[in-house]
Amino acid sequence: MFALTGSVPYCHMAVEHCRRELASNAPGKMSSSEMMISVEEALEGFCQDHLYKHPAFERGDISVQMLIGTWSHLDKMLTLLATRENAVNVVRDYECLGAGQFLAHYLVPTMFRHSSMPQDDATNIALHVLKETKEYVDTCGGGSQLIVLGTDGKFRNVGYAALRRGEIMSEAFKEAIRRLLVWSADLNTTEEHLKREFDMALRIIKSSREQLRKDNQMPASETFTKLDEANLERWIIRS
Repeated sequence: MFALTGSVPYCHMAVEHCRRELASNAPGKMSSSEMMISVEEALEGFCQDHLYKHPAFERGDISVQMLIGTWSHLDKMLTLLATRENAVNVVRDYECLGAGQFLAHYLVPTMFRHSSMPQDDATNIALHVLKETKEYVDTCGGGSQLIVLGTDGKFRNVGYAALRRGEIMSEAFKEAIRRLLVWSADLNTTEEHLKREFDMALRIIKSSREQLRKDNQMPASETFTKLDEANLERWIIRS
């Protein structure tokens, strides 16, 4: 599984080099470490033959960065790799690439606890970071897409309902915390007023949760159409 950022044509070329190198391995040569070596060799050849020779690369106008998720049927291991040109590193917890990486690297540690967090928690953190990045980084935008690679080697999209829930709660969380920060930092705020602000923050969060629960109780046929394409689950809003 590949996620790309940089020069799109060259990223696609790098993916194809990795794909061919991995496909050339015998089934018994597909351990996690052997797959990583294959990626390293593919990217080294790609960079030497195509990227480093391009004049635009010397000017810094071309870059190729990827997140690569692998699963080995031999050792049953999931591995996340981060690449920049021909450098390949194992990601232990999380990684952020692209134009919004500086903001994302600031936001993630404020909520990320450990690499064994439940999937729903990790999804909500990722959605909050994506939402904030798209709002404040000019070159980031478009729809959010989250893909999960499971311990069984199968991957799937996070459905629209989960994306919408995470983004709504992200906005409610931000509004609640913003109010609390302003009034809590003012030492002239009375205890009574501060209590009202905490109550208001709770009401903001509860209101969003209640609305989402109501939405979840609606018949699926009234709100979403579920598509099953090559084992990927996608949800689309009906017009």
